[in-house]
Amino acid sequence: MAKQIINLGTAPSGAGGDDRRSAWLKAIANFDELYSFIATGFNRANILGAVGQASGVPTGAIIQRGSNANGEYVRYADGTQICWTTTPSLVPPAGLASFLWTFPIAFSARPGFAALTPDIGSGSDPRQYAAVTQYAAATGSSVRFQTYMATAVGCGAFAIGRWF
Repeated sequence: MAKQIINLGTAPSGAGGDDRRSAWLKAIANFDELYSFIATGFNRANILGAVGQASGVPTGAIIQRGSNANGEYVRYADGTQICWTTTPSLVPPAGLASFLWTFPIAFSARPGFAALTPDIGSGSDPRQYAAVTQYAAATGSSVRFQTYMATAVGCGAFAIGRWF
């Protein structure tokens, strides 16, 4: 429906303009159109859910969050995706470990960033770590992790990229 314009008539008397009833009907029609539009927009009830896209244009919700045995993820309507592990891998004392991780949900292409993170809560010293990403693909990554700690330490992983 097109915007309803109230004819105020000729100044200063308003001659030839809409009468009060006609003016109010037009105002009400304008508000009805606005409320109808607002009802189809985003609100608390539909901001979270499945995100989607059609030809690069976001459809569905704004934020999607999920998890499975491989970790957790969040997808945003702008195409950004972040994945992380929920269960840290254990690196042996003063040793090397390769961490193979299948992402909880695939990226559209190789993520822009994939890394291991030390479990600082285990009392470990983050200066005692080295990690090198050996490869990253749309579905997973491999990171070589080395520690100089005298005890085994935990590490997790995260990746940031695009889902479309």
